[in-house]
Amino acid sequence: MNNEIQLEIDRHNKICNSFSDSIIFSIFNYQRGPLDFKDNFFLRVSDEFIETLSAIEILMKNGYRNQCRRECRFIIELAIKAAYINQQNSNLDFEIQIKNFQDLLKDPGITIIKKLKYPFFQNDQNLIDEFSLEVRRMYGNLCKYVHTSPDQLKEKIQIAQDRTELGKLTLEEYKILNDELGKTFSYITVLLFNSMPQYVVGDYLEPRKDDYYFNKSKFVMKIDEEFDYKHERKANLEKLKEKRKKEIEF
Repeated sequence: MNNEIQLEIDRHNKICNSFSDSIIFSIFNYQRGPLDFKDNFFLRVSDEFIETLSAIEILMKNGYRNQCRRECRFIIELAIKAAYINQQNSNLDFEIQIKNFQDLLKDPGITIIKKLKYPFFQNDQNLIDEFSLEVRRMYGNLCKYVHTSPDQLKEKIQIAQDRTELGKLTLEEYKILNDELGKTFSYITVLLFNSMPQYVVGDYLEPRKDDYYFNKSKFVMKIDEEFDYKHERKANLEKLKEKRKKEIEF
């Protein structure tokens, strides 16, 4: 196997592991508090994200890049709606939440993102606007692959010419898809963390994990900054800040 492709496969595994770890930790740690996770809408639909990870793994092995994009579009939409519902009705029974927001859940759009709150962004409106714009831009790009389009078919022809082996992604395809997955999962992680109590997110981000892929995300690292007050970080805080600055890529 091409060494560069193996590096992309390793990067893909790191992206997916970081995402699933964030979700699974949140589920279990949430339960140590006074709230019932069964009424947290985001956590109740978290199995959809885990299932999507499994599906993407299979799709990538078979060279189905556009199907991966359709899965990503679905979970971005779900995460936005879950975060909004959670912020509006976090103390209501899950079935009641579904009933109260059935119209929103059926709506294929994501305009509701403009009404979301981001406790960990400390009312930084510029950061909130930047995050919202990036998510909407990614969603729009992924929507191009939901229905047949001339651009999609032209891309299909080009891919067929570039591939040397049927059913295998090229190096360039791996890079593009990993970039999309890394950003998509980082956006959902931001929405997840902003739907959790502070203790859940703090327990996850401290101690800091060097192999956590979303250390590359300026949005996730903005949340990480909120825990610089912790005693465990005080002794090496300046080094941490410098390291965080160097690691950010998107």
